[in-house]
Amino acid sequence: MEKKARSSIYKMIPAMAIVPLMLFGLLVLIICSLRFNGVMHEKVEDELKNIAASVAATYDTVYPGEYRYETADNIAFYYKGDEEITGDFTIIDSLKEATGAEITIFYKDVRMLTTIKDAEGQRLIGSGVSTIVCRDVLDLKTAKFYDEVNIGNKAYCAYYMPLLTENGGCIGMIAVAKPAEIIKDMVFKAVIPIAFVIVAGMLVAGFISFRYSKNLAIAIGNLQKALANVAKGELSKEPHPTVMGRNDEISDMGKSIVAMQKSLHVLIERDVLTELYNRRCANQRLKKIMSKAEATGTRFCIALGDIDFFKKVNDTYGHEVGDKVLVAVAKAMKASMTGKGFVSRWGGEEFLIVFDETEYEAGLEKIKAVLDNVRKLQIPDERFEDPIQVTMTFGLTPGGAEDDMDQLLRVADERLYKGKTGGRNQIVGEPVVPKKKRTPEVQA
Repeated sequence: MEKKARSSIYKMIPAMAIVPLMLFGLLVLIICSLRFNGVMHEKVEDELKNIAASVAATYDTVYPGEYRYETADNIAFYYKGDEEITGDFTIIDSLKEATGAEITIFYKDVRMLTTIKDAEGQRLIGSGVSTIVCRDVLDLKTAKFYDEVNIGNKAYCAYYMPLLTENGGCIGMIAVAKPAEIIKDMVFKAVIPIAFVIVAGMLVAGFISFRYSKNLAIAIGNLQKALANVAKGELSKEPHPTVMGRNDEISDMGKSIVAMQKSLHVLIERDVLTELYNRRCANQRLKKIMSKAEATGTRFCIALGDIDFFKKVNDTYGHEVGDKVLVAVAKAMKASMTGKGFVSRWGGEEFLIVFDETEYEAGLEKIKAVLDNVRKLQIPDERFEDPIQVTMTFGLTPGGAEDDMDQLLRVADERLYKGKTGGRNQIVGEPVVPKKKRTPEVQA
């Protein structure tokens, strides 16, 4: 019996030393897990909140005006301002690719636009949400974050933001969601190193845990600031080095923010097909050039150009080849730009070119160089032996501090029309002339 007792004590002494340490370590592990889980939920909530704000800001920028819902012949149509957005998933798909978040726009409690798909790859258009979400968001008109909601038989962390009208009504919601398992994976990956450190020693564990938690908190804070900057429309500021310099999920989120910034830049400023400035951005840049001309007295030139017989290209070769022609022409014009100025897609096959700090004669020579480069294009098509060749017609007008932007654009458009009706493949312009003497309009 005595031997057995000694054996039992021998086992109990290390057990009494190890078990409390293990229990304490387990308690520390549990506490750390709960804390990290809470931080991750807060971080994900902030991330989804800022993404939702970015979605709302993007739609307000691209489609000014309120959301509205109409039906005709039992078919539902969803509008943003004057533009129908039903079935247009371009913006939300681009933002999903940039952020990794699922995005949905609701009318009331019905999904009108969504990136979420079922097992067969069909978007969950027309599906609804729970009565709890309706009560919290639609009825109370307040934003709400849910740790776990079931969407299409899958658990998500989701943030719902109400869409309010000018009269204070709630017409729908924007929902941004990420799979709930992401947080679980983040917590699991973070707890394993902590558990290993606890086994190695409580002092070491405490030291490493403190350092890790501190750095993580700084990174999360800077990540939140970066998302807030995006929500405010500041798309040129990259996340802090404490975010981008990491090699974990936080840095991945930082890279997602950078990708989202680039996507938003493209959506707001660039034409998707040609990658030239779009009409909205061109208007803004032209206003800046005119403001500078007013302040400094410099002059500039505006040219509106149109691809000749572009409809014939589409009818003969198809719209896919027509798009190739647009891209090739855009590259040729952009490559021809010398000095200060820009080229933009004005609409369809029409382009606007602005030469800054340029007198009429110099602008005429520059637009001739642009036209020559377009004439040299050889656009291949495998269905035909001969490559496609195109020409353009331009309307050119000089501008200065005394001019009105709308009037200049109207004059350039009139000269473009004159070139179209006068044979195409030419430049129609007129230099600045003294008030007492007017020279006839020149065709080049």
